[in-house]
Amino acid sequence: MINEVVVRIIAERIMNKGINPKTSKIFVINDIKDVEYKRAIDNYIIKHSKGLLHNGYSEKGVKTLKKLFRNKLRSINSNSTVKI
Repeated sequence: MINEVVVRIIAERIMNKGINPKTSKIFVINDIKDVEYKRAIDNYIIKHSKGLLHNGYSEKGVKTLKKLFRNKLRSINSNSTVKI
């Protein structure tokens, strides 16, 4: 079961270029190892980052970015055999 509060906190850190406490570096989506959480965080970022994505991108560009991001997640999910 996914904890939505954890999803929100991590997604906000990623969107605001916050620090990952484990690595002391900027938090990125690839820091998330659990596939279910990665998918939930991805969905949260897409849903809540319209203003961020639209800066400098056309509507078509935003749709292309979302599609590329989702395809990348699918390829990660299909290659994953162990959840950490």
